[in-house]
Amino acid sequence: MEKISGEQNQSSKRGRGSIRSSTIHKVDMEINKDELKLILDSRGMNFVELHRRIVDKFGLDLSYKGFMSLLYNQSSWKLLYAYVIQEVVDVPFTQFFKLVTVDVEDRKRQKQEFKIKYERGK
Repeated sequence: MEKISGEQNQSSKRGRGSIRSSTIHKVDMEINKDELKLILDSRGMNFVELHRRIVDKFGLDLSYKGFMSLLYNQSSWKLLYAYVIQEVVDVPFTQFFKLVTVDVEDRKRQKQEFKIKYERGK
């Protein structure tokens, strides 16, 4: 496992104009952009094309800027959690993670209901 400094491992979360304290784990997940670029080059692709294909194939609401922040390891916490779960249970990733179709409008409604119920006092 590659060692990184705490400074590289920090991220700030912003919400409603204030900065909340960030969570700092003893490990982090990083994308090796150079290796990914070599793979893409070997397939005649670039990051713009990769982003387009991901959005088209999976219907993600992911801006190119958001995509690039993933490639620059600025939003890797979910990937870290997925990786460590897979490491601990020692089975293929696809055995317990699956892609599911989301009813976007229903999910928006659920989020709004959650906000009304739990974030009223903020």
